[in-house]
Amino acid sequence: MPRPTIDQIRGLADHASLFHWRLSFFQPPAIGSFPGIEEMDLRCTTVVLPSMSIGQVPIKIRGHVVQQPGEATYNTPLQFTFIETVDNVVANFFRQWREACWQTKTGAQGAKADVEGIIQITRLNRQDTPIWGYKLIGCTYQDGNFGSLGADAGVVSPVMSVAYDYFEDVAG
Repeated sequence: MPRPTIDQIRGLADHASLFHWRLSFFQPPAIGSFPGIEEMDLRCTTVVLPSMSIGQVPIKIRGHVVQQPGEATYNTPLQFTFIETVDNVVANFFRQWREACWQTKTGAQGAKADVEGIIQITRLNRQDTPIWGYKLIGCTYQDGNFGSLGADAGVVSPVMSVAYDYFEDVAG
């Protein structure tokens, strides 16, 4: 097969970019004063997309080996990076979700239905129309890391790890 020509490449549809996307909490966890959906979307700078690997089960018969699809494994947890502001919207969100999952002083835990949520990551075209999405089901807070303070110029960029049970691909 010959190399593609420039005209063939020009004939492709618009390419999907890495910076056109939206973060949505469809079913936010029941945790006190949850910031608005727009608040967390506005502050989120990067997110790792979900993926699923299907393990292989080797079938060995008389010296021959064939593979059969086995169990699925998701790349959970996912990491979301945010930009913090002086009103501590992100820190308060992290703390409230963490405390709902495990209260610091008592170890009491909220009911699963109250601490899990549904998060959707939506890829957009260059006109901000949805083209593909990832709906994360059974999301729970796993970790929040605010990094280190130091002499470098920059802003506080906390990273939240969210565990999830599974995801669904959602067409635009």
